[in-house]
Amino acid sequence: MKDTPFRGAAVSALGAVTAAALVLTLAPDAPAQPAPPAGIRENPARWHALVGATVIPAPGERIENATVVIRDGVIVSVRGGGAPPEGARVWDYTGMTIYPGLIEPHLPVSAPAPDEDDPGNHWNAKVTPQRAALDGAGPKKGDREKLVKMGFTAAAIAPDSGIFRGSAGVVLLNDPDETTAGHGLTVVRDGAYQEIALERGGFGRPASYPGSEMGAIALVRQTFLDTAWREGTLAAYKANPAGMEPPAPADALDALIPAASRWTYLFDAGDELEAVRAAKIAREFGLTAAILGSGTEFRRLDDVVSTGLPIILPLAFPKTPTVDTIADQNDVTLRDLMTWEQAPTNPRRLLAAGATVALTTDKLPKGQKFEDNLRSAIRHGLSEDDALAMLTTTPAAMLGVGDRLGRVAPGFIANLVVVADGGLFDKGSEIRDVWVEGDRHEINEAPGLDPSGQWAVAFTEGGETHTGTMTIKDKTKITFDFEDHQGVKARKADLNDNRLSFLLDGEDLDLSGVFAVTGVIRDGVITGVWKDPAGAVHTWRADLSSPTANGGDDSSKKKDDEEDEPADVPEALPTPFGAYGFLSL
Repeated sequence: MKDTPFRGAAVSALGAVTAAALVLTLAPDAPAQPAPPAGIRENPARWHALVGATVIPAPGERIENATVVIRDGVIVSVRGGGAPPEGARVWDYTGMTIYPGLIEPHLPVSAPAPDEDDPGNHWNAKVTPQRAALDGAGPKKGDREKLVKMGFTAAAIAPDSGIFRGSAGVVLLNDPDETTAGHGLTVVRDGAYQEIALERGGFGRPASYPGSEMGAIALVRQTFLDTAWREGTLAAYKANPAGMEPPAPADALDALIPAASRWTYLFDAGDELEAVRAAKIAREFGLTAAILGSGTEFRRLDDVVSTGLPIILPLAFPKTPTVDTIADQNDVTLRDLMTWEQAPTNPRRLLAAGATVALTTDKLPKGQKFEDNLRSAIRHGLSEDDALAMLTTTPAAMLGVGDRLGRVAPGFIANLVVVADGGLFDKGSEIRDVWVEGDRHEINEAPGLDPSGQWAVAFTEGGETHTGTMTIKDKTKITFDFEDHQGVKARKADLNDNRLSFLLDGEDLDLSGVFAVTGVIRDGVITGVWKDPAGAVHTWRADLSSPTANGGDDSSKKKDDEEDEPADVPEALPTPFGAYGFLSL
């Protein structure tokens, strides 16, 4: 057979395929093709239109009757009114309010410790800046789900122990990808900050250094001094004009070298004095820093604010002092009483003094709820716009993700909170849905249709009409009053979405057999059919005349309203406290 250009090309291609097959055969440990997943492949909708709600794009902004379009986890558009795009799945949020997803700026998690045999470890086991929270399993499932139910959609996860604890990363709080190794969460930013805490060891045998706050401060300072020396040594070795020996491995110190890092240092301050001391360390070494507060900053307000450092603030309020007996009263100091009284004013006072403040759910005492304490802070003068900023735009800016998180705006990640029955911070409101990266998480199921009330009813049979009153209680307890028959009770009543069905016994109407009735409820009108015992089908209609679903005693609401009245809080504390130097307001 004579060669042709086509035959030559085919032979060349065959040779290439054979060679490639041989290479694959000889290649060691070649990965096998992964098996397809068992079951039906999930293909969730990624194009959504949220319509009819009031949208709060950012603190102080508002769009009525808005349409929010989401595609592939990103917000495409936010506009007032207008029809949703054809092809998008539509979610009707009429009467509800949509807020930006909340951001948790400090969520402690377990992080893997460096290998004990690593020659680059620091001599003190509490100094581990080279480790990262993103290298671990991430937040526990229960912690993540609890935050989502509160409206949080992203969090900065940080190592939970040590002095130089390691680096934090910003992740989304949606369900993790179980096919991915590690935490499986979407990472928005790695290296959000490096955390430092003045953690102390015990005085047992052997004692764990440092055993005091002074020792912890000394260790932090010495570590930064060693890092500066090492940076100089490494620079000198790089130039190496005198043939210097390379320095010993020191991964821990190398992780802190400014030229090789982008750190903001978050100092975990146990009280207001530690916050001031942390600021001095930051100034000494020229660090970009922030403070993880304690909740008692108001006791040294001027000193804390004068540091100029942003504050991640816990809403940690002291327990109510016990003063039941004379002995209890003698044990409670004036400082304790004033701290208990003034703690809820802390966010408002810091903000009014010029501090940059973000809020965290971390450090809450056992038994306290973040939402309750936040409402208390609002009652004590913090505005709702400021509270929203402390949970959205401010932490987003602190964490370096302000271009992707914290707002409802085109190009931002589709993290949203949908609230029904009021605003986000109202006691009677309810978070209906939370959207994380365009995925909907139903937090509270939408209440079903409640037809309770009195209805003017008319049953038609041929050319004859029977009128009366239908009373519905608790959705499915139905009673009829006709001219000749009072208190006729329906049985086997069922309400499925907007479809109502029930049976009427003929003997209650001086008739024989059983009558089956069905109807559809829409806009205060029920229309449907009823079937008599002979099988003949007729029509009926009911018009709502007196709804009672939302009636009843409103004393509980009145009580809630009274609790939400702003507290009468003095702008300054009484003179005796200032005289002792405990509080500076």
